Order: sequence, then C-alpha cells, then structure tokens
Amino acid sequence: MGASLVLNSMCPEHSLQLPLELCDHILCFLSDDLATLASCSLTCRAWLPTTRALTFRTLVVASEGSYRRAERMLADHPHLTRCVRELHIAGASLVVYRSFSELFALVPSLPRLKHLRLHHWAFLGDQIASNRTPPSPRAMFVSVRELTLHIVYPRALDLVRLIRACPNLRALHFSVVLFRDANSLDIDAHSSEVSPPLETMSLETLTWRRSALFLLQWLLRGPAKLRIRNISLAWGEDTKDAAHSSVPQGEEMDVALVVARDTLREAGPTLVRLELCVDCSERHSLVDYGLSSCVNLRTVKLESSYRNRTPSSWAFDWIVHAIRQLNSGVLDSIEVGLGWACDARPIAVGAIESLDHALVDLVKGKPTISIALTVFEWSDELVEEAARGFPGLRAAGVRFCVRMDPEATERALLEAYPSLGDMCPSQSRVRWFP
Repeated sequence: MGASLVLNSMCPEHSLQLPLELCDHILCFLSDDLATLASCSLTCRAWLPTTRALTFRTLVVASEGSYRRAERMLADHPHLTRCVRELHIAGASLVVYRSFSELFALVPSLPRLKHLRLHHWAFLGDQIASNRTPPSPRAMFVSVRELTLHIVYPRALDLVRLIRACPNLRALHFSVVLFRDANSLDIDAHSSEVSPPLETMSLETLTWRRSALFLLQWLLRGPAKLRIRNISLAWGEDTKDAAHSSVPQGEEMDVALVVARDTLREAGPTLVRLELCVDCSERHSLVDYGLSSCVNLRTVKLESSYRNRTPSSWAFDWIVHAIRQLNSGVLDSIEVGLGWACDARPIAVGAIESLDHALVDLVKGKPTISIALTVFEWSDELVEEAARGFPGLRAAGVRFCVRMDPEATERALLEAYPSLGDMCPSQSRVRWFP
C-alpha cells in the first residue's frame, strides 16, 4: 500500500494540510504500516502550517518518476520551494534518463537549498555524443553551500562545471568519485580547457576519499589559497585516476602522496581537524605528509584501510611517522584506527611498541590530550589485547580509550565494496583505560 493510500485511510480528506504529493515524498523511506506512521506522528492532522518548514527540509528523488513528481509538486505549490534545505538525488535509476547536468534541474527552483547530494551515478557514453560539448548547468546555484558526491562516475568537465556553478561553496565531499571518460582529462595537458575554481568559493571543509586526484589538483590550481579548516583524505595502493592514465601501473601511489602532501601544505596554517586513511606499501610508509605546516591542528585521526583486516608488518609505520611529524601546540585529541577484527590477531609486538612510544612522546607536555584507539569489531578479548599493547601510555598515567566506531566501519566497507549498498551501523562502544 502506498503512503498516499495510508494517509487517506487514516484521516478524512478535509484534514489534509499539505498536498498529497508532498506526503509521498516525506514518507518515501518510512514503512507503510500504520503503527510506524503513528509512532512518528506522521499523520494528516500533524501537517500544520507552523511545522511545514521543519518537516520538509530534505527532498529525496530516487527515480525518474519521483523526479517528475517533484518538479510538478514544486511548480504547483511554489511556497514549498523555500522550505527545502537539502536535495538528495539517488542517481542509480536516473542514469538512462538524464545526463549529469540534467540531474540538477530542480536546483534553480530551490532558493534556500544549502546541501546538494548525489549518490550512485555513472556516466553512460551513449548519452552525449562524443563530439558534443557536455551541457553546463542551467543556472548558478548561489544558495548551495555544501556538495556531496558518493560513488559517482562523471566526466571531468561535467564535474568542473557543476562545482563552478556553486560559487559560494563552503564544503566539498568526494567519496569514490572517478572519471569514466574514454579520453581522460589530464589537468596539465588540457589546462586551457578547464576553468579554475571561482574566487568566491571559500572552502572550510574538504573530504576526498579514494577519488580522482584531478579534483585535488584542480583545487590547488585555483586563484585563491585554500583556507580549509577540516580535511579528510583517504587513498591507497589501488588509487587510480583517469586523469593520470599515462602513469605507469604501480606509480599511482607516488602521485597520490605528492598531491595529498601539496594539499596539506597549502591548507596547513588554517587546518583544525585532519583525518587520514592510508593503505600503503612498505615503500611508502616513511614519507613526508606535510604535517609540519599544520600548526593549528586540534583533532587528528589516522587509520589504515579496512581491507587489511590483519595488520601487515608495516601497518603502523606510516602512522608512527605521521605522529612524529605533528607540529601543533594546540592539539586536543588524536584517534588511531587499529583496524583489528575479532578473527584477526595483532602484528608483531615491536610494531605496536613503536606506536606506543610515539604516542607517549606526543602527549609530553599535553596532559589533557585525548587518545582513542579504534577497532572495527568489538569483543572483550580484543579490547583487552589492544590495551595491553600500549604499556607506555599506561605507565605514563595517560588515560586512553578503545572504541568501536560503526559509522567509520560502514564507510570503510562501502569504499572497499560499493556493491554492498547502505547498511545500518551497529551501536558504538567504548572502554577507558585505566
């Protein structure tokens, strides 16, 4: 039974306070049973004018049919356009209907839209003729402050045009954003074809996880200096960029390290929060990450890729090396992802000792610093084993915790295996020592 039928069966028609199409959109991800609707107070009598702006903050379109209904709804009820703050486009079912730029046809009609999200979309080569320039977005999205792309495979020029259509961006999030162009865009060879970032774009938050290196390089080529406060970077041996298809296999990691280091050096003076997730080989475990320029860091998170369930012999070498590069006198907290699973066992004691020593040296003169060790699965035995691996911290009287972060686990799994789809994270757990 559809949500609209449920609403009609619950209340008389005259009690409807919002258009029926609006109820369909709000309830699209709720169970259709009456008990669930009642427990959420999502009944027709609850649709009061005073609550409209609160209940209709997010618009989700997940198919061509829902996209067209949303367009009709906003055209028929223009007062609703000012309520929407977030537009979430689930593009998997829209691939065969709309080009990349056509996905955002709703945006110009939403004057107060702040967050634009696109999940699961791939470029199909037969959508746009190869000899035709991809269309640009129809208008400037001046109200958009945050752009999130997750598991998206666009053409490089399409993506540049989208970002430039948002002149007031403050946050950019890329997770598994790669180019599928047959003729990949190389920023050095085709710099004349790529317009730089707009000067009005003043990023405060940047997330780049296992995505095209071109995105970072393009931001570095912008006219304004990066004054980012929050950065999350993730890459590994499998990081491949269509914009560097000429790079010999095995050297992608070298390129990724250089680009990441340049990004951190550029943003270093203003950086407050940093998250690094690296899956590297022994050859890349002792490199300069540019952390010495990050003099105002307050929060740091360092972790290895989830795919290495049992840490390799050099798994913590890069983390130890990164910790010793930290140069912030105002550091408040550090989190280290151990990546141990319940069916795995820690690596050699010597590798853990080096991490223990690095953390002890880090906290000298910083008695209030918070230390967290993260595991991906929880068991009492695992937690005890993890804590025993850090005798230096315990001897120094430093209080630290071992915790499980289900959201980080889910994110790591999705990056490693995108076909798993969205999962519901389990409850977080934490235990403090001593």
